[in-house]
Amino acid sequence: MKKLSPFVLLCVVVLKLTAQDITISFQPKEAVNTIDSIWVTNQRTNEKVKLLGHETLTLTKVTGITDLSFTSEKGYLYPNPCHGEAQVSFSTSLNQEVVLGVYNISGQLLSLERKYLTLGQHKFHITFPGTGLFIFSVFKDDGLLSFKVASMDSEVHNCNIEYSGGDILKSIKRATADITLGYAEGDNILYSIFSNKNNTIITDFPTVSKIYSVEFHECIDPDNKSYRIGKIGNQWWMAENLNVGTMVHEAYGNPTDNGIIEKWCYNNEPDSCSKYGGLYRWDEMMQYTTQQGTRGICPPGWHIPTDEEWKVLEGAVDSQYGIGNTTWDNIGWRGSDAGTNLKSRSGWMQDYNGKDLLGFSGQPGGKRIGALSLSVQIRELGIWWTSTEYNDGYAWARAVTTDILGVNRYRWQKGDGYSVRCLRNE
Repeated sequence: MKKLSPFVLLCVVVLKLTAQDITISFQPKEAVNTIDSIWVTNQRTNEKVKLLGHETLTLTKVTGITDLSFTSEKGYLYPNPCHGEAQVSFSTSLNQEVVLGVYNISGQLLSLERKYLTLGQHKFHITFPGTGLFIFSVFKDDGLLSFKVASMDSEVHNCNIEYSGGDILKSIKRATADITLGYAEGDNILYSIFSNKNNTIITDFPTVSKIYSVEFHECIDPDNKSYRIGKIGNQWWMAENLNVGTMVHEAYGNPTDNGIIEKWCYNNEPDSCSKYGGLYRWDEMMQYTTQQGTRGICPPGWHIPTDEEWKVLEGAVDSQYGIGNTTWDNIGWRGSDAGTNLKSRSGWMQDYNGKDLLGFSGQPGGKRIGALSLSVQIRELGIWWTSTEYNDGYAWARAVTTDILGVNRYRWQKGDGYSVRCLRNE
């Protein structure tokens, strides 16, 4: 009997049985706002569609085969084991820059390639340096791919990644009624809604047709950068790390009280700030005050969250310990699953991505150890300052990591560099 090819297996989704559909539309809460566009993502399948503000989305409920999608994060690497060379094939569901890397089993980077890819299927040729076990990773905005590869080639080669081409998906005009997204009961749907420079995130598990009333609030930093925001419980949080100010090279000293907002970028790479946000000393973030809840380096109308405000967030996202539970007063790792629910769904190493349950999208920006002038743990650790001081040398912060489900509350040295999220003033 002939085996089905991966492409044919993907095409089997057309055999899905359609159940009752759900209709979704959007309107601004305030008449002064207009909705320009909406990106909708099924966070289980990573399937995405784009709507204009006046358009309606149909969530097509399905039963049967629901795990396969043309925008799946799955890819193929072959042959494996290989004799020094292999091919990898994967799809992208949007136009984006993709970062590809080959690592040895100890995690040392052997080869790195950046490539701007359009929507479609793409192939790369990989040359491994010789015999051994290697990790090949693809970092995409729409998901992380990672393969463990066994190479059995006695000859030594230069490790290399080359683009082999791809099949670009052409845009197809479609009527408003044709905007659909596959959906199974229990799927978490993320809506990214745009109005001019404002971008509001909503997550939901829809079960009936509905019209979302969308709030927009300006979140624009002193560098005129606009940030995604989302409402979690009764709090409005930035949905990405703050990236404001001038980069200070680690070799040239520390940020100082000089009237200029200064930041570190991981390993002095500006691209790291663009992707993961800046790393800030506590004093610089606070703009040299110790007042809890101060604006600091946040956009106008926003402030650095306090230790107590972080406890509220943790209680809002944890499935077992709610807001006000005394577990959040503890030091160290706390909670049942607040950490994985806060973590972003991409960017974390070795498939340790989170669920991003309510749209916080916690990014693994790593940290800078001030005393050593050393950046460490990008893609495996996210730490965010609070505005609450512990003593003259330490302040409270929160951390999430790869393989622990909770959130760490601890006092860290003010001279270290960590990420920053801002909270909207009430």
